Amino acid sequence: MKFLTMDIGTSGYLDPLDPFARTVVEINAAIPNADIERAVALELEAGMRDEDREKIERLRKLYENGDAKAASEIGDIYGGNQEEAVKWYRKAAEGGDARGEGGLGIAYLEGAPKNYEEAFKWLRKAASQGDRSAQYKLAESYLMGKGLTQSYSNAYFWASICAVDGDWGCRNLLTKAARNLESTEMSRVQSEASQWSKHFRKPTSQ
Repeated sequence: MKFLTMDIGTSGYLDPLDPFARTVVEINAAIPNADIERAVALELEAGMRDEDREKIERLRKLYENGDAKAASEIGDIYGGNQEEAVKWYRKAAEGGDARGEGGLGIAYLEGAPKNYEEAFKWLRKAASQGDRSAQYKLAESYLMGKGLTQSYSNAYFWASICAVDGDWGCRNLLTKAARNLESTEMSRVQSEASQWSKHFRKPTSQ
């Protein structure tokens, strides 16, 4: 990470009302205090919209007060920067937040470099807490054979669970998986999905 540093004493006039200039000052102040993590975050925030920076600050305070969901939302904002997004999703996931677990799993599944073992570990944890995005990704991955052995039965299982509330994406996966299964196999999987749903949380909207 290359920090956005500036020697204000020798570089001439620096407009104190310029948000970017203020961020440079904050970054330079953070580095001598060995607060490298904060300096990195400030640099990443330098190119953000004011409302996003303000939202991150508000969410950061909530997280510091024990709100794991706030870390998930920060991860969403940093979605274009995998390293930073993963850091915040992990904080949320370790706090037991399903959205954070799902976000972490998706980041490992679709980011670079990919880590399928970590991806499916976190996706399954999130799916068991009712995270629809995680359930969708599991169904899609089994359908396509992405990162694990292709299984239309498993794809149908997870699509059945996340399609409970009529989600279009999940229903589409359900239809695709069904085309590759015999009616007896579909009945068996539907029964398993029904039993599973009785012991785990129902899908929640994202």
